[in-house]
Amino acid sequence: MYELNQYMQDAVLKLLIEDKEFLRRGAGMIESSIFTESIRREISRESLNFYASYGDNVGYEVLSNFSIGGKARKEENYLEYLGVLKEMRVNRDFILGELGGFVRKMFLIRALDEAEELLSQNRVEEIEKRIIEASRKGSLLAPTYRNYFEDGLEAYKRREASPAVLLGIEKIDKVSLDNRGVEIGRLACFMGEPKGKKSWALIHIALRGAVQGLVALFVSLELSGEEVVRRFDGIVTGRGTRNLKEEDSKQILKSRKKLKRYGGIIFVEEFPQGTFSVKQLEGLIEKLEVSRGFSPILVVLDYADLMRGERTYRDTRDKYDEIFSDLRQLAAKRKIIIFTATRTQRASIGKSSKQKQHVSEDIRIMYHVDYMFGLSQLSKEVIRVNVVANRTGEEKVFADVKIDLGRGLVFGEEVNPC
Repeated sequence: MYELNQYMQDAVLKLLIEDKEFLRRGAGMIESSIFTESIRREISRESLNFYASYGDNVGYEVLSNFSIGGKARKEENYLEYLGVLKEMRVNRDFILGELGGFVRKMFLIRALDEAEELLSQNRVEEIEKRIIEASRKGSLLAPTYRNYFEDGLEAYKRREASPAVLLGIEKIDKVSLDNRGVEIGRLACFMGEPKGKKSWALIHIALRGAVQGLVALFVSLELSGEEVVRRFDGIVTGRGTRNLKEEDSKQILKSRKKLKRYGGIIFVEEFPQGTFSVKQLEGLIEKLEVSRGFSPILVVLDYADLMRGERTYRDTRDKYDEIFSDLRQLAAKRKIIIFTATRTQRASIGKSSKQKQHVSEDIRIMYHVDYMFGLSQLSKEVIRVNVVANRTGEEKVFADVKIDLGRGLVFGEEVNPC
């Protein structure tokens, strides 16, 4: 039988318990039989039965006190499992899409199993009917199309409820990002010259995600994991990395605790340059889901130019074209936000703004990114961020912002905003 993996089972149960809209859409299609262990099956049955009776989610408190066959369910492993579910952080949109596909396959397999018996009875028309019905299953969980005239304002509601990351630069956030930010399914990129503060910009974005309550995965192919953590600390303490010492541990921990209150999480991984591919990135995301119960919404990759391609290339430019194409596909498939960076040509050094033709590796990168932000250091204290490419809004927008890494300031207040 086609099976749902254990992480997906846990994620579905969490949504059944907490998310009324998910429960409403899945109540007629999610069956207890898709869960492989008795505890999972019990929770799914209670959730679906509770919804049938009360039209609402069952909740952890109710589940903790339910009885089965007159026996109170106070087994340690059961209560411990409920605690694990409660702490999980899942990517709802991705789970919906994956579950929709699973439900369709499950019902199709069932229809095909029944087809042999129906065929022996010469009930060919019924076989066709069963297969058509099965193929439609899961459509409520993962709709493949929308009727413009019947959708109402659902598209706007979905967008408002969907995660997004702002740069933290008022002018660009307002004019180019519609005060919404970079949304799920999108690939954003910083471009800059060597030592042009690309890594600092990406670290800033990871912290922005944490402030907005998102689960972020920071993958470094350039800096060590320890250096990434030190830069995080330099920003959140406002003291920069050079001024932090081990004896400042109380201030560091206090600053981390303050940031943690926003509900975000940041995982940091490091790999040597040229050893990490897009397929490995997807595997790392899945490993994080299975081992830690967290599904990243924001993936920050420092940076794409240092990744390994999946094959041998006659022209190295084809490698970068494929890497950025695969990253864009991964963002759309997993319903996540990906931020990365790329180098610029030598001709861009000293320019006040970056342009599309300044991309170092392959101009086709521009075809794949949804957003490209240029970084140009105008002086020791000021850096210009300009919108080079924007799939959803205005380009040719720029902002000059203060930078002071000695105080952990990356994108500070705007200089002479207009």
